[in-house]
Amino acid sequence: MKLPELKITDNGYQGFGAQHMQLLSTLCDLTNRTIDDAVHRFTMRSLATLNVLSESNFNDTLNTTLNQFIQSLLINFKLLIDTSHLFTQVDQPFTKPDNGSGLIFNITTDQISIRLNNITNSNDTSMNCICATNPQCLSQVVLSEWQTTVINGQNLSGPYTMPGMITGCFTIDSLLLSTLECFYSNFCLSILYYYMNSTQYDLNTDFGVSLIDVPPLVYEPLISSFSPNTSLQIIVQQMMVEQWNPSILFDKYYETCSPTYCTYTQTVRTKTFVGVVITFVSTIGGLTAALRLITFQLIKFIFHMLQPKVKRQKQGNYK
Repeated sequence: MKLPELKITDNGYQGFGAQHMQLLSTLCDLTNRTIDDAVHRFTMRSLATLNVLSESNFNDTLNTTLNQFIQSLLINFKLLIDTSHLFTQVDQPFTKPDNGSGLIFNITTDQISIRLNNITNSNDTSMNCICATNPQCLSQVVLSEWQTTVINGQNLSGPYTMPGMITGCFTIDSLLLSTLECFYSNFCLSILYYYMNSTQYDLNTDFGVSLIDVPPLVYEPLISSFSPNTSLQIIVQQMMVEQWNPSILFDKYYETCSPTYCTYTQTVRTKTFVGVVITFVSTIGGLTAALRLITFQLIKFIFHMLQPKVKRQKQGNYK
């Protein structure tokens, strides 16, 4: 990657610096430890059932429990970050800018004045937002004093807005409100790396590498859940996890329970359509034959019951 020739003043860049990367690394470590501890506590829990669950019921139960666990973990972690952010806004800690403009020393009076944190509007340098009165101050990061010769075959000059980079009152504001768009852009990374390399050369500081030249990030829509314009606040709230992949093993559960016996129900078809027809016809035929036998005997019995009564009535009439 060919770096452009740039001229950047000392206060021309106020985007992602060492403190932002350090905070991002700290948040990453915090999410890892939080997830590891939560998973360890979750695996120490037991699933107690009166009878052994079927595989489908077991999977449904575990999926519901895991979803509740993940949502609870995300809510608690978001609460932790929001609480830390709120404490920072309420306490208003003084942070010295990198260029030392926050401290003013008067030799005559032997006094030190502290300038309040403020955010300068990138469109109008005369407009400031004082963080002490408005903790929601923010501005887009713009390189206002730089010049380029040729970048990717194009002559470019003038103010350059760093895509996705926001300056807030505090480091945590700047980090959470920003995105990683610049790290997906070859041109933006060229400017960023040139600034970092030139700073290393001017300050004679060893960053651990000779020159910083890392290729830009590649966005894969089918793999990544976070697009380049996703704010770091959303990424941090999701604990920097692209996708949760729980593993549910029914065999381990069944082996652990070791049931003494199993019962199951099975629905089977006892008769076919032909069998039903045969049974129906046989039933009708049997009823017909039975009625033939019963009808004659029934009539005979009724006639026998009525016959003595008729005879007694006739004898009474002769007398």
